[in-house]
Amino acid sequence: VMLVGPDYAPHINYQKTASENWNRLYSMFQTNTSSNIASLKSQLMMTRMSSGEKIADYLARLDKIIVQLASLGDTLDDDIITSTIVM
Repeated sequence: VMLVGPDYAPHINYQKTASENWNRLYSMFQTNTSSNIASLKSQLMMTRMSSGEKIADYLARLDKIIVQLASLGDTLDDDIITSTIVM
């Protein structure tokens, strides 16, 4: 509990084991992860290349979103990535 910030400590004070503490914290953030994934997928589908933007900059913006999705455990099919690039 000492390594958990003061905002989260009250949520795990009554758990008996480290595993129970971890599961409690995981469940608290799981909902946020699902909404983050939905938000990132929406951003990805709405991302368009701006007039005058370099292709490398556009691809870097797309890649940033794709990497964020992967860090949340969501991987995209190559077909989806390709269709996003050409839209």
